[in-house]
Amino acid sequence: NEADDCLRIVTTVEGWDKDYSNFSRSNGLYVLNEKLKTIGKIEDLAEGEQIKAARFMGDIGYFVTYRNTDPLFAADLSDPKNPRIMSELNITGFSEYLHFYGENQLLGIGWETDPDTGNVTGMKCSMFDISDPSDVKEIDRIVLKNVSVCDALSNYRAILVSPGRNLFGFAYGMYKNSAAGDYYDTDKQYYYGLLSYSEEEGFEPDAYLNPALSGLFDDTLSTSEYRSLRGVYISDTFYLVTENGISSYDMTDGYKLQNMLAWK
Repeated sequence: NEADDCLRIVTTVEGWDKDYSNFSRSNGLYVLNEKLKTIGKIEDLAEGEQIKAARFMGDIGYFVTYRNTDPLFAADLSDPKNPRIMSELNITGFSEYLHFYGENQLLGIGWETDPDTGNVTGMKCSMFDISDPSDVKEIDRIVLKNVSVCDALSNYRAILVSPGRNLFGFAYGMYKNSAAGDYYDTDKQYYYGLLSYSEEEGFEPDAYLNPALSGLFDDTLSTSEYRSLRGVYISDTFYLVTENGISSYDMTDGYKLQNMLAWK
């Protein structure tokens, strides 16, 4: 992130000893001036963990590290030569995508995990209260069970986030036979999930759209077709853009399928 002629970076530093007897991993925050000279830094953060996500707003930087639990750090960057950690929130799982969501709120999307084993138990959306960066709180979460893949976590262009409309969405994949516990079956069913958030109700699913039912696909989607899914809206109509065409949905009628336009 760049601000006030400074480049702010958070990164994971790892490596072996000279005799390859010991592997170490830690994280650091660095502030560079316009000549790319380091003028401020915090090193040796979260030993044994690695950076999963980061987002900056003004003089505050937020970043996530992970091993078996998820520390969300808030760092004060108001003095570029003397950055400091303001708070560290430890929760289960970890966020791989962060997005400021309205005033004093930070949306995190990633994975829920078992705190003892680190095994993934589902896809997690978290809402953080950042009104006081020295005391960041997770105020709500929702976990989508049996989700195996979400391209938006490694490609920010694949996610829709609209705090003004109170809407965010992303495509994800589930093992077809996950209900039967067959996690070795690589055949997946892909969906596009749309969710909203309110202080009163917390996270609420708006729709889980199945692109295979839009009339644009014969049966199910291939991996490349899933990875190209994009969601947009105009007024009260939601559009799912695919490699095969566009399908439209009525947002005022439970996202009922309205029409589709196939590419020729």
